[in-house]
Amino acid sequence: MRQANTALHQMLSGLTALEQDDAWAEIAEALGQFERQGGFEGPCEMLVVAAHK
Repeated sequence: MRQANTALHQMLSGLTALEQDDAWAEIAEALGQFERQGGFEGPCEMLVVAAHK
């Protein structure tokens, strides 16, 4: 998450380095509730669409 989510990086960019570290710690704690044995199972939904003309 910390390496891949550019939108989140943009949101945190106005914070100091210490504030960013604190924010990442809070994010890790919040996402920890979705860790399951062998992986991560979050309340996410993905819509994949393909089309051609």
